Order: sequence, then structure tokens, then C-alpha cells
Amino acid sequence: MASILNADIAGGLKATGDTSGVLQIQAGSVTVANIASSGVNAGIQVAPYAAPTFSAYNNGAVGTTSIATATYVALPYPSKQWDTGGCFNNTGSTVGSTPSYSFLPNVAGYYMFSGQTENVSGGGSRISLAIYKNNTYTKQGTDLGLPSGTWGNAGGITVGALIYMNGTTDYVDMRLYDSGGQTIAAGPTQSYFSGFLARSV
Repeated sequence: MASILNADIAGGLKATGDTSGVLQIQAGSVTVANIASSGVNAGIQVAPYAAPTFSAYNNGAVGTTSIATATYVALPYPSKQWDTGGCFNNTGSTVGSTPSYSFLPNVAGYYMFSGQTENVSGGGSRISLAIYKNNTYTKQGTDLGLPSGTWGNAGGITVGALIYMNGTTDYVDMRLYDSGGQTIAAGPTQSYFSGFLARSV
């Protein structure tokens, strides 16, 4: 059991006590947090709806995605597999304050991001995948030097990183650099971008 602090729309604030040493905070019928008083095991559990997570991919609907030569280009992800907080913009235009194909979470914390892309054709002598935060190069993933035009033989390239987000203005997107220009593949197993809240602040 637990001592319960409940904010109810109909009845207002209610408190119910016990001797468990655990405090449960509720918003209506939803448990928002459990705070334990067991020494080093004390902790807070964040309710699932309050922990934004998303997974999106290039489904080919935006047409062939050609990457310009020798520059980092934001990759398109028009299809969502899920987006629990509605924080990923899967359009080619800015929505509210979220740029196209970017994730702008509404909860401050440390987020784990991962992504991959593969190519269809072309490719230069250097390819690299990176995560940009607020339009700034932030975390680099795979960076390969290859004989020109041979990326297709190398398979997918990946990136993964833990990044702090302030929950109000910070956003991230995934970008690809190719020194020779090429076309990326489509599909949820080949070209995807995902992230989740690992720890709130």
C-alpha cells in the first residue's frame, strides 16, 4: 500500500495515509509517481504518458531522398511507428516551434536517441551520420572512409547518444553527410530515427 495524495477534478485534493513509508501521487485516476522512503532504494517512477518516446522512418512517400554532396543534410521521416507525446514532427514544414522531421519533447530530461540509414545508390569516399541539437552538430555516429560509390557494400550506418533536452525549446534531428552525394533507402528496418526519455530531471 501507500499514502496517497490525489488531485481529483471533482473532489479536489485528497490525502489518505498509511504506515508503508511510500507516497503515491495521483492525478485523477492516474498514478503519476511513487516515492519510496527505503534509503538507497528511494526513487521516483514517471508515469508512461509523461515520458515521451517516438520511432519514425523514411517510408519512401516523400520520394527519392537525394543527399547533397559534402554537407550534412537532415533526413526525412514521414512515417511514425509511435509518438507517445506527440513531440515528433513528421512533416516537411515547421509545426508550432518544431522544425521538420525533428523531436521537441515537452518533458525536461536526458533522452536516448538512435538511428540508422542505408543507401540505394551513389556515395562518395566519406559518409557520416550525426545528431544535431538546435541546428548544431552535437553527436557523431558512424563515419566511414570508402572507395567512391561503394557504400552499398558497407550496409547501414548508425548513431546513438544520450542528450539533455530542456523540455521547452530543445529539439533534435538526424543528418547525413556524404562526400559524393547518394540516395538513401526507405523502410522501418533501414532508415529510422527513435528516442525515449531515459531520466527526467
